[in-house]
Amino acid sequence: MSNQDECYLCGGIGEVETHTTDSVLVSVPCPECIAVELQEERAEELNKIKDLAMTAAAYLNQAAEDVADWGAYASEYFQEKHNLSFDIKLYQQRSNEFLAIAEGRASNIAAAQQGGNS
Repeated sequence: MSNQDECYLCGGIGEVETHTTDSVLVSVPCPECIAVELQEERAEELNKIKDLAMTAAAYLNQAAEDVADWGAYASEYFQEKHNLSFDIKLYQQRSNEFLAIAEGRASNIAAAQQGGNS
């Protein structure tokens, strides 16, 4: 939780007082501050996932281009025999799937960040 946003439960202290079952007054970590911290950590993890998905997509796209480029040196017979067009399409499809994952995670990141600001 940022210094600008004061927690409604603890006033930014990070602890709240409560009573145990035997009526002893104790200080415990503020549940609202913990929730905000967990949301921020989740948003960071989702950003990492997005970055990894984008990187994987770029590598798969490059692999598709490399197969197409190097495959062009092979005769049509060998291109068909080894089904290079299938491999190229497969790499492109997987690249698109990783991009979709990254875009899907991006919407979850925005939602997590909005939830942390409320």
